[in-house]
Amino acid sequence: MVDTNSVAEGTDNGRDASDARFHRTEPNPAYGGPVARPVRSSPAELVPGWPDTPSTEPDVETARRLALNLRAALTGMSLRDAKQATGVDHTTIADVLNGATWPDLRTIARLEAGLSTNLWPTGIAADHGQADESG
Repeated sequence: MVDTNSVAEGTDNGRDASDARFHRTEPNPAYGGPVARPVRSSPAELVPGWPDTPSTEPDVETARRLALNLRAALTGMSLRDAKQATGVDHTTIADVLNGATWPDLRTIARLEAGLSTNLWPTGIAADHGQADESG
């Protein structure tokens, strides 16, 4: 059984794992109680000048390009109109555009389907000198 009352010792990116800002607990019935989860910096916190400044980190660059693609797809549409079309809350859409959150696959899929466009950026691996791992 996993001990849900303690946080694993160690560090991540120079932060102490016991730091309350580093972990949050979420209820998880599969583990019989709360589970500590690392708190990640938002995409905008990781690149100055979001979303207009490219990032050297592939995950941040993917989020940045997705936000730019979303911004282009929303041209002439309010966030509330986009909510009606996609079923994604307007505050979530704003958070993706502003780099305040890492969008999950369900959100991206609903945005793409509702807006009838591809938002997921391609070429990130090639741009960062990595092999294509899709397949």
